Amino acid sequence: MPKFPEPPDIESLREVPPDWSTVPAGTAVARIVFTGGEFPTAWDAFRYVGPLGSRFDHHLPDTDGKPCEQDRGIMYVAAGPQSIPTSLAEVFQSSRVIDRHSRDPVLAGFELGQSVKLLNLAGPYATAIGASMAIHSGPRPRARRWAQRLYDAW
Repeated sequence: MPKFPEPPDIESLREVPPDWSTVPAGTAVARIVFTGGEFPTAWDAFRYVGPLGSRFDHHLPDTDGKPCEQDRGIMYVAAGPQSIPTSLAEVFQSSRVIDRHSRDPVLAGFELGQSVKLLNLAGPYATAIGASMAIHSGPRPRARRWAQRLYDAW
């Protein structure tokens, strides 16, 4: 089996109990948000257009394979003492240059107003469902397919 295969069907995913984590209300988080460009987003808003180039976009493309607006929302944030460098690295990793102008990026920091329930893909659950830890570093289109399938399963 490849280290990072295509995702299994929904029924197979549901055979493995999910590993939920809770990030408590009041947790400080950081994110980079683009306030300009083709798909601007506010610092405190989920993005409902996708899938774009991000690893875990669970959005479904339109019939032409293009991003579209939908009910599935996503917000990428980082927590902990490295939240700002993590946010910068994730957003600008492909170019390795922090572009402070294109699409008007804004670094936002805030505390969560309520707790957030997350599917934990940082531990053994990723391996148990067949994704392996390569879900964090393998091809992004494949990771998006996993995200879509996990969204539908849970």
